[in-house]
Amino acid sequence: MSNQEKLSLLGHSGGFGLEKESLRVTMDGRLAQTPHPFPGNKHIDRDFCENQVEIITNPEGSVRKAVDSVREYHEYVADALWNLESGREVLWPFSNPPRISGEDEIPVARFSGELAERTAYRKYLGRKYGKRKMLLSGIHFNYSYPPEFLQRIFEDSGEGNYREFVDSLYLNLARKAMMYSWLIVALTAASPLYDLSLFEESQRDRVRDLRLATVRSSELGYWNDFTPTLRYESTEAYVASIQRYVTKGLLHSPKELYYPVRLKPAGEYSMEGFSGGISHIEIRSLDLNPLSPFGLMEEDVEFLRMLIGWMTVLPNHELSEERQKSAIHNMKKAASLDLENVILRNADGTRSVLTDKALEVLDRMERDLGKSSTLDFQRNKILHPENRYSEIILDRYGDDFMKSGILLATRRFHGQ
Repeated sequence: MSNQEKLSLLGHSGGFGLEKESLRVTMDGRLAQTPHPFPGNKHIDRDFCENQVEIITNPEGSVRKAVDSVREYHEYVADALWNLESGREVLWPFSNPPRISGEDEIPVARFSGELAERTAYRKYLGRKYGKRKMLLSGIHFNYSYPPEFLQRIFEDSGEGNYREFVDSLYLNLARKAMMYSWLIVALTAASPLYDLSLFEESQRDRVRDLRLATVRSSELGYWNDFTPTLRYESTEAYVASIQRYVTKGLLHSPKELYYPVRLKPAGEYSMEGFSGGISHIEIRSLDLNPLSPFGLMEEDVEFLRMLIGWMTVLPNHELSEERQKSAIHNMKKAASLDLENVILRNADGTRSVLTDKALEVLDRMERDLGKSSTLDFQRNKILHPENRYSEIILDRYGDDFMKSGILLATRRFHGQ
């Protein structure tokens, strides 16, 4: 089966799931101290903090349905918070948190009973990484190949074991997604504004010098205190490469691996779950986008769908430890406001200017996938810096981060 036949067979289909984190804040822009208002709702949970709402959609059959699901849950949560008996609250629209007086006002998520271990784990994370960093909020994109596609290309492959074939497909996809993680960050970065209270005193001069378009994906963002490298030659090797960091005491559990691309089993995330095979891939580097009323642009999710399809038919390659380290380096560098000055490390050891490399990739995608308004939308961000989310956000809201956050959070209730 040719690459074009595979792309045609894959089409726009698949399983699309989204997870969106947002902080609950009071009308004066302070972190809410109230209990999670949606107990028992599997689609509206909390992440690190008691006041960090996490919207979790079902896997949907199209990008449009997944984005609509996020919007509907966001509106439901926003309406409920606006009408809380304990006092009005809103969802903070930025990935970077509002002003923080101190770590005492960051309440760790309160789980009890059989789930009490989750609270203990979060306290451990707060001690290790600092509670401020745990307030950074974003969006995770989950994708699974449609069963019909997998079955057809498996039959065409002549391979003998279906489960191993599917796992190999996801492992190769994860390799490629790591190598292009810089492009996702460059095109979707949307958190150039922050309050200096997010950072320790020792970091504040450094963050000014960095000129960041996104904090979460930068060197000051959500990373482990070492650079992990994983193995992708088999599911067993992948699991073992994560587990070794737990065994060495570098990680409390596999969940602590802060990596931009994850492979996931079905059900609860655990290494034991991989015995049933790989279920889907998770891309974890999207910022909340305050230019959208619900924090997410459909064009960006559609681009991720196209990127996954394109990467699926790219030639497979090895992802050595050195290449993985380069991929992480490139992703952190892509968090810059000044993309024209960012130099990427290529897999062959050469260097490229990020904007030149981005245009090259988008042109290759267009040759393989055909012309698309989605690719034009992304290309214009590279060709015209004023179209990048970070530049628009700085221009519109850069004068007063705190005031802008409240105005954006309440626009739904003022017809804006």
